[in-house]
Amino acid sequence: MPMKRPERQLPPVIAGLLDRRAYSHEVRGIELVQTHISYVLLAGAYAYKIKKPVDFGFVDYSTLERRRHFCDEEIRLNRRLCDDVYLEVVPIVAADGRVKIGGDGEALEYAVRMRRVPDERTLPALLDANRIAPDNIRGIAATIARFHEQADRSDEIAAYGGIDAVRRNIEENFEQARPYVGKTLTREQFEVIERFNRDFLRDNAGLINRRADTGCIVDGHGDLRCDSIVIGEEGAICVMDCIEFSERLRCGDVASDLAFLAMDLEYRARPDFADELRGAYLLERVDEVLLLE
Repeated sequence: MPMKRPERQLPPVIAGLLDRRAYSHEVRGIELVQTHISYVLLAGAYAYKIKKPVDFGFVDYSTLERRRHFCDEEIRLNRRLCDDVYLEVVPIVAADGRVKIGGDGEALEYAVRMRRVPDERTLPALLDANRIAPDNIRGIAATIARFHEQADRSDEIAAYGGIDAVRRNIEENFEQARPYVGKTLTREQFEVIERFNRDFLRDNAGLINRRADTGCIVDGHGDLRCDSIVIGEEGAICVMDCIEFSERLRCGDVASDLAFLAMDLEYRARPDFADELRGAYLLERVDEVLLLE
């Protein structure tokens, strides 16, 4: 969830980017948005995403070299679904006593430079305004299906969707969530979720491995939520913000990407759109297992 912090608590580099003189293009106002792993500066026609120097285990941005690497990966991976938004990686340097985007000098940080998208064209905003029709959902489904059809596959990628890898991901979730039992969920809720997942793995181990052996595991998106989708005025679809920092979390069964978005649509009180998404996807890309669910 985006959050704001007082300017006095910001690292000097980020505080310096709140000055319009840090930019070589027209900037009237600058807005800073934060997540737990990134700073995003909205400046004029562009957005600059800077990775925080954090190491949470599942994501490690602890060195400047790693942050640069994952900026490059963010550009490479997100251009698969949103080529005209992800522009380039730019250095943040010191010049004339202030920080500056681009230019010569030693890099203090790196940023992913992106073309800003209109907030009102994001899928959550369009859903809130009741401006989404079944045709839009079918367009999203077709975009995802084409992406999955063309996505990279290999033995190494397939291993991320096997039963051992799936079990590891689930057990890691339990381990990381357990300290919050009694704070964000009750003991009973935690135990119900834990039991359901373990029963599912026990009962479907063979199916999970068969799908890993038959091309259902791809280098996908990994975080496919409504917030990631932008629909242009003419209906063009841009899907942003795939996971760039972990192959283990990004590579998985095509059903996971599809189910994640369907779950979010249901959470937003549109189960009809979730059903439309699944049906339209299966018209584009036959999946015998999903047809039976």
